Order: sequence, then C-alpha cells, then structure tokens
Amino acid sequence: MKNLLVLAGGSPRNRAWGEACKKFFKSGYDATFFIQYSHWDNGGSNLDFKVELEKIAETIKNADSEAEWYVLAKSVGSILTLKAVHAGIMNPVKCVFFGMPFSVFPENIYEDTLSSFSVPTLAFHTDNDPTANYEMAKEKITKYLQTITFKTLSGNTHDYLDFGEYEDEIKVFLNS
Repeated sequence: MKNLLVLAGGSPRNRAWGEACKKFFKSGYDATFFIQYSHWDNGGSNLDFKVELEKIAETIKNADSEAEWYVLAKSVGSILTLKAVHAGIMNPVKCVFFGMPFSVFPENIYEDTLSSFSVPTLAFHTDNDPTANYEMAKEKITKYLQTITFKTLSGNTHDYLDFGEYEDEIKVFLNS
C-alpha cells in the first residue's frame, strides 16, 4: 500500500490548505490522511507537538503500519514531520515541504532533530515568505538536512496554494 499523509500549517486557516492539498494529490495513493490539529477546534493558539505526534502514530497504526508513507507538509507541519521521524513514529519514503518556519523554534531542535533526518525531501520556499524566513530555512537545510532539495519560489506569501505550479515537479520526485 502507498499512503499519503498531509500535515498543514498551525493556523486554523491552514485547514483549507490541508484539504486542498489532500484532494489535489490523492491520485496515485491507496489512502490519504489529513491530520486535523486539536487546537483548531479547542480554541488553543498553538500546536501541541505531543498531542499531534500521538495522532500521527495512531493514524499510521490504524491504517497500515507496513504501508509506504509519503508526506506533504506545510510550515509547522514540516517541523512536526521532522520530529515524528526523529522520534521513530514514522519513516516516510519521501516528503515534500512548503515554507519551513525554522525561526519560530529554539536552536536546540536543529542539532538533535535535524541531524537524524535522512528522508529524501523536496522543499519549496518563497524568497520573501513573511512567516518562514527564507534565509534561515536555506541555512538550516544546507547545514543539517543534506537529503533535502531546496527549491526557491518567487513570491511574498506563506500560502503555497498554487499546487499546479509545482505539481509536475512534485509528482516526478515522489514517483522516482
């Protein structure tokens, strides 16, 4: 089995991104999953990594832990993916990240969590992303994440909603 896991950004408005991403990229997968973050519904302001990591573990366990997993993640969802892989919760075949917000996390996450990440990954980042600092993302990826191919998009948004713009590149990457 080939499963797709979608992890959106932390803001409640990213629910729409997750649903759109799941719908757009579902072709070619036996099953697709989109994690709905708890704080979106309980009024919390920030993602609780422990709670969401437990949801990922439960999703994988209940679906088919032997399946090949692929991840599409935006913003804090990419950091959640890094943490899940580091914790041994999942071992995806490949990942695609959009707008990695390294600037909102403490420096100690980098050496521990990032240095152990070895999943082939394609990362898109706008050169003027107002939420996820472009230069910091480029620096951290270059320093710690050798398995990530970094792709620069022109723009000043953190939305990453134009899936058609990078669809071909993503599909080639995920199927190679």
